[in-house]
Amino acid sequence: MEVKKVNNNTWLIEVQEDRTTKEKYIHLPPEALAQMGWYEDDTLEWEIVDEGIVTAIIKKKGDSND
Repeated sequence: MEVKKVNNNTWLIEVQEDRTTKEKYIHLPPEALAQMGWYEDDTLEWEIVDEGIVTAIIKKKGDSND
């Protein structure tokens, strides 16, 4: 798994694929979860943004910043 912290608000995280189901997923590093105040049972939403590479903006569902 490739994870790289770019700055305080940006991480590069490699998308993984389940070999059986082919479902895509990512592992968020504990440091990123703590920084955002997110927990294992939180529901997150992500938006795909094209900036030359595939980029996703991830937010906690129902966050007041929506």
